[in-house]
Formats: sequence, C-alpha cells, structure tokens
Amino acid sequence: MVAAHVPEMHVIGEILGGVGFGTGVSCMYRVEAGKNWTLLCGHDAGHTQVAYADPEELAPWNHPLDVHYTTKSMQGWPRLVMQVWRLDEFGRMAVQGYGFAHLPCAAGAAEVAVPCWRPVGSVQEEIASFFLGTAPQLRSDEVLFNMAWDQRCQLTTAPSGTIILQLNILLRDMRDQNVDT
Repeated sequence: MVAAHVPEMHVIGEILGGVGFGTGVSCMYRVEAGKNWTLLCGHDAGHTQVAYADPEELAPWNHPLDVHYTTKSMQGWPRLVMQVWRLDEFGRMAVQGYGFAHLPCAAGAAEVAVPCWRPVGSVQEEIASFFLGTAPQLRSDEVLFNMAWDQRCQLTTAPSGTIILQLNILLRDMRDQNVDT
C-alpha cells in the first residue's frame, strides 16, 4: 500500500543488543504511535532471542526493526517501549529493566542508546531478588510513558543497563506538507 503525498516515515534498523543486564537476556519491544499515525507495513512489536554474553559485555540480539508509517499530524511521534528479560538456569523469565525512546525525527542514520531502569522493592523483596533471581516488576507498563508524570515519579528505581539501537530514518513528503522535522 502506498500513500500519495501524505507524510511518511520508514524506520529500518536493528536492536543491536543490551549491556549491563547480565547474561541470558532478551528484549521485548513495541513501537507506539499516536492516533494520527497509521502503520502501513512491518511489525510494531516483537521479542528478540535470548543472548548469552559476559555480564558486562554487549549481549548481541541483532534483531531487525522495520516499520513504515503514514501520518496526518506530528502529534504522537512514534516511540519504542522496551523490556529486558533474563532467562535463568531454571527456565524462569524475570524482568531486568524497562526503557523507552522516541524514534529520531531527522532523516538519516542514528545510533540510539536507551537507558533502562528497574523498580526497587522493599528490603525483603531485594533480598529475595538477590537469592532467588526474581526482581520486582511493574503490574502494567503504562507507567513507562503514558502515566509517567503521575505515577513513575512515586517509584524508587535503580539503573539496570542500556539497549543499543542502530536505525535509519527515511522521511517522505514531510516538506511538501510543510512539516518541519
């Protein structure tokens, strides 16, 4: 499907990997866009494979990201909402971190670093997390962005690692519609 003279954004790239999360980690992601944005093609959500690397080295995911949007307004510029999960030796999955980043609004190549955080629990929860490998997690990831100003400021958090993205942004018909990116 091709949009005729409607502003378009095509994002082609990859989720390179994560650093600082430990070993046996994967990344679950989704691209969120405002109500004026329409996904023409591509997958706006996915989950990488589990990568094993030394704990302080980049865990390579090399997961492709390819989405193509058309828009009626710049409101609701697309953003990536991400979660990093760790698979332990018993086959349990536990959240290691949450993060989000807006997609670049300038055409061209960009490397994006997404800093992640995790909620800090009570002393008992942190001790259980250390010995059992189950970290406190959010009930809903709406607090990552949508309700961030109301509720995330009430959370106690700790940094957990960084996700590295390599993206190529292609913009079409933005200037024709007097859109200044």
